Amino acid sequence: MTRDRILEAAAHEIERNGLTQFRVKRVALEANISIALLYSYFEDREDLIAATVVYRFRQVLVGLAEIFTTPLQGVETTDELHAALKVMISDAQLPFRTEARILRIESMSSPATTRSRHWELPTPSAKPAT
Repeated sequence: MTRDRILEAAAHEIERNGLTQFRVKRVALEANISIALLYSYFEDREDLIAATVVYRFRQVLVGLAEIFTTPLQGVETTDELHAALKVMISDAQLPFRTEARILRIESMSSPATTRSRHWELPTPSAKPAT
């Protein structure tokens, strides 16, 4: 589908160049379409960027939904439901899944920020001497 191809190309453009260096021309080139065709899908540059962010956010949400829906497929008894709930809870707590979610969300920010940011708990600030 052309719209999805445009949104994927726009997401890659944001990932590579950030929002300030985002160029519609490069998006059209990567999607292998004309700029005129691109603008038949989106009103302007800002509309394209907003649609791209929503598109990526939906992909993140679908990934989260899979954690909660896949274990429920085929559940017929309360014992099966109990087992499925355990799987859902453990999957939601897996560190690599959390990291993957963070990376997907971060991929929408500038490349410099994405490469250098490390998620750490804030350190408590030192109390002033009295």
